[in-house]
Amino acid sequence: MAVEPLLTKVWLGVGTKGFVFPELRDDDEGIKAVKMKPDFAVCLSGGGLRAASCAVGWIQALHDLEILPKVRYLCSNSGGSWFNACFSYQEHVPLDVFLGPYIPPEELTKQRLKQHAPGSFASVIDKARFAQHLRRNLLIDALYCDCLRAKDKNHQRAWTRAVGSQFLQTHKLYDLQATFALKGSSELRAKLSGAKQVFTAMRSDTMPFPIMVGCALPRNDHRRNFSLEFTPLYCGAPIRVEDVHELKIGGNLVEPFAFCSEAPDDLNPFEGDSYEPRWAKLRPQWPFTVVQAAGISSQAIATTKVTSDRRAMWDLYGCPELPMWSGVDFASIPDMPMGDGGGTDNLAVFPALRRGMTKLLICFASKYSLGMEVEDWARLSTDISSLFGRVPTNHEGMNSKVFNSTQQVFDQAEFDVLHTHVREELAAGRPLIWSRTLRVLPNPTQGVVGGYSARTVWIINGSARQWFQQLPKPTQKVVRKIDHFPLIPTSRLCYDPQTTGALSALSAWHIHEAEGEIRNLLLPMKRVAPAEHHDRGARNIPTPMKQRGLPPHSKAQESIVNPNRPVDILSGDTTDCPPVDRRVTDEDDNDDDDDDGLVEAFLSATAVDVEVSEETGRNRFVSNETQNAGDVSHLGSTGTQEVRMLSTDESQRSRRAAPEASTATSRSRKLKAPTGGATMRKVKSDAPTRLRLSPGDTAASATASGKTQTPRGRPKPSASACTSAVSRRKK
Repeated sequence: MAVEPLLTKVWLGVGTKGFVFPELRDDDEGIKAVKMKPDFAVCLSGGGLRAASCAVGWIQALHDLEILPKVRYLCSNSGGSWFNACFSYQEHVPLDVFLGPYIPPEELTKQRLKQHAPGSFASVIDKARFAQHLRRNLLIDALYCDCLRAKDKNHQRAWTRAVGSQFLQTHKLYDLQATFALKGSSELRAKLSGAKQVFTAMRSDTMPFPIMVGCALPRNDHRRNFSLEFTPLYCGAPIRVEDVHELKIGGNLVEPFAFCSEAPDDLNPFEGDSYEPRWAKLRPQWPFTVVQAAGISSQAIATTKVTSDRRAMWDLYGCPELPMWSGVDFASIPDMPMGDGGGTDNLAVFPALRRGMTKLLICFASKYSLGMEVEDWARLSTDISSLFGRVPTNHEGMNSKVFNSTQQVFDQAEFDVLHTHVREELAAGRPLIWSRTLRVLPNPTQGVVGGYSARTVWIINGSARQWFQQLPKPTQKVVRKIDHFPLIPTSRLCYDPQTTGALSALSAWHIHEAEGEIRNLLLPMKRVAPAEHHDRGARNIPTPMKQRGLPPHSKAQESIVNPNRPVDILSGDTTDCPPVDRRVTDEDDNDDDDDDGLVEAFLSATAVDVEVSEETGRNRFVSNETQNAGDVSHLGSTGTQEVRMLSTDESQRSRRAAPEASTATSRSRKLKAPTGGATMRKVKSDAPTRLRLSPGDTAASATASGKTQTPRGRPKPSASACTSAVSRRKK
């Protein structure tokens, strides 16, 4: 524990108009590796082990598609923060080992489903026994009879220790005397704080800037929750709260190693520029650790089971409370209760909006099916409905009016558009992907200035039928026996390798299916008239059944006509299914025979007649004759054209309507040679993926000379796969 005052960098003026976060500033405070990237943030939602497993797949796919180096911010909450803390600060294993390889559904055998390499985060989830360790730590704290925490000098309580031992220890991050910092000068100051070790983030320019969210839970306040952020450069409440309740929170950010300190005596808020960094002598009671940051971000008990007003229960459940100080009135708060970021921002979108990000990939590990009515979904999934101000007035356990006013950042009407679109996609068995340009509304409570438009892509883990149909039949049998898959309850705190593998593989597949939308997200924003809006789900008009690829009388279609009938996420069947023995036995693992009876029974309800062209991909490519179909920029005397990959709603829907894709083409980007004998060659660039068309080349000569390149880790498509079309029928 540091006793002597430490010279610490602090930032004032947080939450006021004109404040710029340090890493984005144009002076020496700015971080070049952050500013050089697009205004692109990836948001990982909370949800316990379900969210952690999904996060593995989401980031694994972004890495496989070479999109990860373009991500400026990686924001996370709860289970997503378990992954984010380890991903951002570990240097124990290479990134490829940590994430593991992407496995397309048709290649996901039973053995590969449960086989996770040592050092991968998937293997950490497999071995985690969080509930057991939490109970043991709670018992240890109770036996010490330290209810007033006289011996708890650094507040490393039961939940925090369980998070560290189960999710961070494998990668050497479980050190209660260590702190964390940004690589560089921030790291040097952290080493002088007396910390035993300093874990660093952004060791490479290709890594994103990590932000883990939590919330402050002040006692005796009806609003209850206020946002916290934990980053390698600073920690604190990125807001400014001063009102009639005599509560003053936020207004300042502090370097992580000195976060747990009282207000300084030598800092005059009225001297100098309030937006410039200031130096203060702080006395941190202990170095703030990455274990505590991940523990606070995921402390769901503090926001759902107990309240900070009941101190005895708060201590009994091992909920955290840390000292901090306010940059509004420079008053110390000795024991500020803290808890799961889901109390304010389970989807971790506020950090991106506070920084004015215009491109958001929001990954939501939902636990509720979207097949219900919109009001029911708004009542149950308040973590998403509150962002649109749509928490129902009859919601039990909260003041919906106050909650909506302090949480809303998007227009209310957009929530109905989102629900309508994803409900249709769910009924059709397609991945739940919603691409939409949303107007960001001002929210002073959350420090969101707003007043601009953000392009968003939403990924929701609630649909698996199309992915499931592409699995080998023995693998289908195993996945079918996973309870509630993929909407596994958050209360389940012990996963077997099959569950982890299935969730991460499904999530990675979702990102691959949304590749076109994500790459379009990174393109420069164009001004589009409202009548020309082409976002996925932009219009609240049902798409014709034939266009969505549904058979004339499928049960998935019937569920749209009669939405009150439930839809099985895997099969699409709307009838009551007989009980299934979901226990995975050794006999199942050793049985490689195709049991048509079990699989065909629930696939027969979704038979689809559709023409599938192997040359049809996620993206449309244009040449000289079709320049009006895409974004083409001539390169002058070079004699080549530069063509952006522009996905269209038609090509995406036609591909997702296919119940099965060929193995040869599913892992590669389909490159169709345009008319005029032009050849497509992939060119590496920091900009969105492009192809160059050389009019003098021919497809045959390019194939023979080996010029055609494909993304890393994917086989080159054969000539027949790029030129022929086949007709497939799934029965």
